[in-house]
Amino acid sequence: MRQRRTRAEVKEMILRRVRELPGGKYIRDIQIEPMTDDSPVPPFFVDVEEDADDDLNVALRATDIAIRIMYCIFDVEDFAEH
Repeated sequence: MRQRRTRAEVKEMILRRVRELPGGKYIRDIQIEPMTDDSPVPPFFVDVEEDADDDLNVALRATDIAIRIMYCIFDVEDFAEH
C-alpha cells in the first residue's frame, strides 16, 4: 500500500529538491491542482521570477518529472490544500 500525502506535502518535497537544481532559484512556488479524469498527471502552475535565465528550463522540466513520479509513489489526497 502506498503512503498517503497531501498536495501541499508533495509540493514542499518537490520545491526543496528543484530549488537545488540550475535555475531552481527562480521558482517561487508551485500550485498543484486536483486531478482530473482527462490526465494521469494533475494540472500544475509554476510561479517564477521575472529575471529568470535559460537555466530555468532545467528546473521546470524537473518539476514536471517530479510531479509525475510523486503521484506514482504516493497516494495523493486531492482535497483542498490547507
